[in-house]
Amino acid sequence: MSLKLETNNIGKVYVGTEAIGKIYVGTELMYNNAPPSTVGTLVNSWRAWDASSFTNGGTSCTDVIGGLVSGPYASGSPGAFFYGSYNNVVGDKYWVLNGAGSHGRRAGFTRPTEFSVSYWGNKTNTTPFNSERAIWSFNINGANSIRLARKNISNQQYFTIYSGNTSIATFSDNTSNNAWYNITLTFSTNTVQTYVGLSGASTTTLENTTILPSGTFPTGVSNAGNGTGFWIGTNSGYTDWLTDKWSSLNIYDGLTGQTQLNGIVSNGYQQ
Repeated sequence: MSLKLETNNIGKVYVGTEAIGKIYVGTELMYNNAPPSTVGTLVNSWRAWDASSFTNGGTSCTDVIGGLVSGPYASGSPGAFFYGSYNNVVGDKYWVLNGAGSHGRRAGFTRPTEFSVSYWGNKTNTTPFNSERAIWSFNINGANSIRLARKNISNQQYFTIYSGNTSIATFSDNTSNNAWYNITLTFSTNTVQTYVGLSGASTTTLENTTILPSGTFPTGVSNAGNGTGFWIGTNSGYTDWLTDKWSSLNIYDGLTGQTQLNGIVSNGYQQ
């Protein structure tokens, strides 16, 4: 049975989509006029499977894209990985965070205005009761900090996003132990979206959207205490140590949209 809808010669209507869009005068095809998926440009990266990320036998890491020099941070390089270990198996390469001091650091990092942080991690155990483990942190703790953490609240597992010293979003961490997941956060001036996808899956899932009640995300760089930059596996106060395996962390200029993230997740944690 066909369905005919009189539109006074302003075009055809297609039924059966979730959103059938707007009807435009003088057109034969009417469609959903949603904006195209956005694409981020990779500007900084640590990648366990990429030889360009290594110095000193794989215990220190450098920036793959962005022109960082080699060598541990102590000798002047702005990128390093400390105290952890490295699994050097073809097809399964990753760093190990031991929860007792191992961390990655990229010093002097200045983020783009709109940016995305894409992390590949494997959670080896759950966060202990009423405690927190930092996944990554941008800038020193304080007004200019942005960070992502795992948090245990009364034995329930959550992700928590901080802007400055304030927790702006707390939502369920539905990732399983001992599985590789991509966790990507996209930041515009006042909105953060969190996508989570299992390695090899065809799609990623938008888990949370948070709009700041006022103001924008911090853009400044502070030089207090421990310096500036980007930390993996700890916050910039050197606490809340993470116990993940991690294969890469990538920072994009701009917002990585759903289509781009679906490709990242589908390619898996060794891409």
